[in-house]
This record gives sequence, structure tokens and C-alpha cells, in this order.
Amino acid sequence: MYADPQNASQLRYWNGSEWGAPAKPSERWESRCVIAFVMALVYLPVSILVGLFARFDLAPIALAYWVTTLVLGVLGMRAATVNGLRGRGLAMAGMSITCVFLLLWAVAWLAGIRTPLT
Repeated sequence: MYADPQNASQLRYWNGSEWGAPAKPSERWESRCVIAFVMALVYLPVSILVGLFARFDLAPIALAYWVTTLVLGVLGMRAATVNGLRGRGLAMAGMSITCVFLLLWAVAWLAGIRTPLT
């Protein structure tokens, strides 16, 4: 079975001269989508530990982590769409979680609340 040339989200049989009927949806996952989602989920427990140990000098690392999560999510979504792979929802969830963290951090910073990133 191969990816359908007209619809990459479907798998089709190729008999050597022509394509058969669509067999089933692709079950492969785009790894960048999964990684973006896992990175977004892992950030909360890690940030709590950072806060508990009062490591307020780690802002550049956290910002780089967020940017990396967003970039992997965007690249993963694009690759999943083009190649007909699964994972677009995970990438979207990971990017949404990351945007919520960024928004909360920005609101706290503007309000003058001391966070591990300010």
C-alpha cells in the first residue's frame, strides 16, 4: 500500500500499472506534531519545579522552549497536511497550550507580578 497520489491521507494499492480503490486512511503520525504536543504538556510540571527552586534566571530558556514548541507545531501541521499524516490536532493543541502560557506570562509581566520569567 502506498499514499494515494490524489489524496495523501488515503492509502491505495498499486498493482504495477494502476491504482486500486482507496483502502484505508493513513495511520502514520507526523513526529513533529507529537513532539510539539508533548513539549507543551511537559512545560507546566517543569515550570512548577523551576518556581519551587526559585530559579528566576531561566527566562531565555523558557522563551526558547516556547518558540521551539510553536515552530515544531507549525512545521508538523504543514508536513501532516502535505503528506496526509495524522497529528494536526495534536500540533494545534500543543500550540494552543503554548500560546496560553505566553499570554499568562505577558499578563503577569504587565501586572507587575513576579514570575519565574520576570
